[in-house]
Amino acid sequence: MTFGLKSFLKAQYGDIKYDFNIYYPDSHEPDNREWLVTNGLGGYASSTISGANTRRYHGLLVSALTPPVDRHMILSRLEETIKIDNHSYDLSTNYWSSGVISPTGYKKIESFSLYPVPTWVYEFEGNYLIKQLCLIYGTNELQIAYYWLAEKPNATKKVSLSLNILTAFRNVKSQVRGRSDEHFPQFVSPKHTVIILGKSEKRMCISFNHGSYQVENNWWWDYHYLHETAQVLPDTEDLMHLGCIKANLDHEIPFALSVSLDEVCGLPNFNDTVINALRRQAQIIKKSQLPNNSLATALTLACDQFLVVREAKEINTAIEGYHWFNDSGRATMIGFEGLFLVPNRFAEAKNALNLYSEKMVSGLIPNRFLDTSNKISTITCEYNAIDVVFWWGVALYNYYNVTNDLNYLKFQLPIMQEVVTHIINGTNPGVKMDAHDGLIRTIDANNEFSWMDAKVANMPITHRQGKAIEICALWYNFLSIFQHFAKLCNYNKNYAKELNDLSELVKNSLPRFWNSSKQCAYDVIEKNGVLNKSFDDSIRPNQIIALALPFRFFTIEQEKSILKIAQEELLTTYGLRSLASKDSCYQAYYGCGFVQADQYHRDLSYHQGSVWPYLLGFYSSAYVNVYGLNSQTKPQLLKLWQPLFDHLLNDYCVSAIAEVFDGDSPHKPNGAVNHCLAVAAALKWYKTLN
Repeated sequence: MTFGLKSFLKAQYGDIKYDFNIYYPDSHEPDNREWLVTNGLGGYASSTISGANTRRYHGLLVSALTPPVDRHMILSRLEETIKIDNHSYDLSTNYWSSGVISPTGYKKIESFSLYPVPTWVYEFEGNYLIKQLCLIYGTNELQIAYYWLAEKPNATKKVSLSLNILTAFRNVKSQVRGRSDEHFPQFVSPKHTVIILGKSEKRMCISFNHGSYQVENNWWWDYHYLHETAQVLPDTEDLMHLGCIKANLDHEIPFALSVSLDEVCGLPNFNDTVINALRRQAQIIKKSQLPNNSLATALTLACDQFLVVREAKEINTAIEGYHWFNDSGRATMIGFEGLFLVPNRFAEAKNALNLYSEKMVSGLIPNRFLDTSNKISTITCEYNAIDVVFWWGVALYNYYNVTNDLNYLKFQLPIMQEVVTHIINGTNPGVKMDAHDGLIRTIDANNEFSWMDAKVANMPITHRQGKAIEICALWYNFLSIFQHFAKLCNYNKNYAKELNDLSELVKNSLPRFWNSSKQCAYDVIEKNGVLNKSFDDSIRPNQIIALALPFRFFTIEQEKSILKIAQEELLTTYGLRSLASKDSCYQAYYGCGFVQADQYHRDLSYHQGSVWPYLLGFYSSAYVNVYGLNSQTKPQLLKLWQPLFDHLLNDYCVSAIAEVFDGDSPHKPNGAVNHCLAVAAALKWYKTLN
């Protein structure tokens, strides 16, 4: 007999307006599927269902010191023990460098739910402990509550809880080794404690509604992070044991704990905290106008996890993926429809368009933002990609098609003209339009300007010097969109002929990408700047990106052939391979098949065969562009998406989609546990197909 967690949650917080999944872990081994919740500032809480931290990135309170970047570990974990009469039970699960798993609290977990807030049910011979966690949106505050539910309401069992608080104040990408002489100053008062985090000026503030706190200030040694072992990275860490809270549990009053960065919070009222979170979730779900089922809920709320603020009070950018990516122009613009338009978040969509246009330099917008706490460099963002500004144009096009906001459009046209001028005259060294055919050429031995930009020892792995198909197709689309908008707004008639002539030149040049021998498109023409002499005929998904755009240039027969080749060579259960499996450079497994793959081998395979789920969105768009969206094509596309929908609900990280999968079956997930572009594409196509 199961506990009935969904019924408990509805009884506790009123009628929950959306559906959600309940998970039932196997008690024979730790359930190390991950979970993640975010706070809109770049911070998050994340671990596994079992409670074991298996990554250096796992922690209960991770805060962005310069939102949304500079993420630092504030609260690593709680080591929990419940005492029922004279029997003590550990709730925690840990991996240690010795190879031991101890304690084994996972054996007591009866069920888990991510929504409305992460909730665990522990069973003790018909009695239940409910643990809940809520990261308060828009703040760096975490609240945790524990409820004791006895089998018999009048049971007289004496129940108490001990919480050992552990931290390693650090950047999430680093690890800490303890020193026996190192202690964190603490200021203790009844129900409140303030801890100075090492040599920093940052403070961890703890409040709790009842119980007592005992200062400890000692190190717990040699926690082991399984995922770091697999990536040949330092995989052990020591955590500072700050202190222990002890409290009695009764049937009426749950124990509630608040942990925050810098701001001393009042005593936690956990029930109100969850109701506020539910209210916000319900508003997001209602606005999206999607069916009320667990998949629609998970997709909608998963997209919300990426949206953050930068230099503003309202959402205006998106984190590329968790746990280690920062916000990104490419992710925000490619994912624009799923992140903003599908869930009807139009004000935030405009904020994002504004932010990135304001950050424009020499016709380019930032590819990614960097941590600002890095004292080695003062650079805060990278202008190392040419496609991102073109995706900004596509996002603007999609925004107008949904909102018909002509007034906003008028303010963007001078910016679009500025982009065109810079592209024609040359922008980033290594990027220039070829005046002969109007196509974009990129040549720089040290940089790759497309999305396939992984580097090893500062050298691109998948170098595509020359004229790359999706970049040139995006350039043509940018020009066509600009033309379309200029006509709508009666903009700069003197410029119209020049723009039209350039657009026609590019359109007439693009068919040169056709590879008649393989009946698909070249990935790159004029490699290394050699005119008409060198072609890259690698079969990659970039030609599918070109087919997915609103303005196309191949014949319909050619497009059908490209789709056929992609289906045969690239399409898998979870997305498109980044390189055809028959290619001599193909890497079938992320990390080149090594059980423990270092950074070099992970990057080597990143764009050389790894499956990218987000590319299924482009494949779907290309398919609809060619065959239409109708009663015949909808079921076929839905069948393609179903494995990813199932993955989102059940695998790797619940309510998330992995960044990449292995190229070969069984297509093991890897990379970031939650990838912005994959989730945004999945939400867009869920709505389109339903």
